[in-house]
Amino acid sequence: MTRPSHTAAGEFVQTGLFSRLRTFGQLEARIAAFTEDWKRGAAFEVFAEAYLVTQRQHDAAKVWPFKAVPIELLQRLSLLGQDYGIDDVFETTLGQYNAYQVKFRSNRPALTWRELSTFIGLADSRQIHSRVLITNCDDLPRVINERQGFFCIRGSDLDRLTTEDFEAIETWLRDATFRPPRKCPQLHQQEALDALVPALRAQDRVSALEA
Repeated sequence: MTRPSHTAAGEFVQTGLFSRLRTFGQLEARIAAFTEDWKRGAAFEVFAEAYLVTQRQHDAAKVWPFKAVPIELLQRLSLLGQDYGIDDVFETTLGQYNAYQVKFRSNRPALTWRELSTFIGLADSRQIHSRVLITNCDDLPRVINERQGFFCIRGSDLDRLTTEDFEAIETWLRDATFRPPRKCPQLHQQEALDALVPALRAQDRVSALEA
């Protein structure tokens, strides 16, 4: 498991920004309370890095905040000397490289094409597999839906994060040993498992219907 790379991660951890969170709304309110734009942006960048690392569905093997991306990698991705509005790059477990941008806005206004067009133009780089937007906003320009190699993690997606997810994020940011938490089965799944296990003890194979 990688360690946090964002230069501001330690500062935000020490001030308790990620402590005792139960919902994304709580984190959103804490970030919005910062008076400086750069601080809101940096706090959300730190969150985004931890989110990608600790959420298995995004298959992030390594995440680099843009200032930490090795020069050799920038050259390989045709990003050296370019201004695409990229905040970070991450490598997937399949060895593909994705570029992402974070956008935090107080009160979740609709994002405009003007705010995103430069980043969306990153399609010119054949070395970039996907462009990823991570934002607390929910509404995007319609034209975004027509773009290939692009996906967005919106505020409504982040609202589904659980207390356990935030505990994993805080643990990782504190540079502790992190293992993704095991998912507990839902009630109907547990009932099926309880029926299957005794049957498996008596037979090599069994189906849920037989159990």
